[in-house]
Amino acid sequence: MKKLVIIFVVLTFAVNSIYAQDENSKFHFGLKASPSLSWMKPDIKGISSDGSNINFSYGLITEFNLTPSYIFSTGIEIMNTGGNLSFDANNVYYISDSNTINLDSRKYNIRYLNIPIGLKFKTKEVGYFTYFAQCGIDIGLRLKASADDKGKLQNTPSKYEDIDIIDDTQFFRTALNIGVGFEYGLVGNTVLLVGINYNNGFSNVLHKDADKLNDITSNNPIKQKAYTNYISLTLGVLF
Repeated sequence: MKKLVIIFVVLTFAVNSIYAQDENSKFHFGLKASPSLSWMKPDIKGISSDGSNINFSYGLITEFNLTPSYIFSTGIEIMNTGGNLSFDANNVYYISDSNTINLDSRKYNIRYLNIPIGLKFKTKEVGYFTYFAQCGIDIGLRLKASADDKGKLQNTPSKYEDIDIIDDTQFFRTALNIGVGFEYGLVGNTVLLVGINYNNGFSNVLHKDADKLNDITSNNPIKQKAYTNYISLTLGVLF
């Protein structure tokens, strides 16, 4: 994954340098940072949404002007998402390396190498401002997944943090990404970008059969299905 990011950066800078002398360049490159509020939406009986996570993502932006008003946008980013899920009382237990606990809730923290692909629609420049709307899809490749569990060990409240659950999550994530924002001209082709995005996952991020979460009655892995959604504030600079 690190080699992929390095190759992308080198190629992007190379292409950008070719067009750097052209103020009407059809290609733009940039950097972005995105604080976000994410949550998980379960779609199976016995599991409920139980709160949200505050996350931070960062990455690179590339834009290709199809026309002055229509732009093809893509890039690559390290994206963090997740949320909290609660389980029906006394129905699920977690098998740890040394203990078995009755599980009440789990906080998911999942990191992806994310590739957004979409279209951006811009207005004409008004003063130093240009306004835009965008719509596209995200393709995520899971890099890491961990969880913080709360439950009871022999009727005593217990908490287990930073549990590796990579075997409990799907490798791919797909989502719809829509947003609005504005660009503010700085110097030459350099602009400040500010946007608000809503990201709606439409693929199950969890394995159908849980890795170490068993039904107390049947002692079989529980069935699980959930989607991750988030709202983010995007701050970036385009060159």
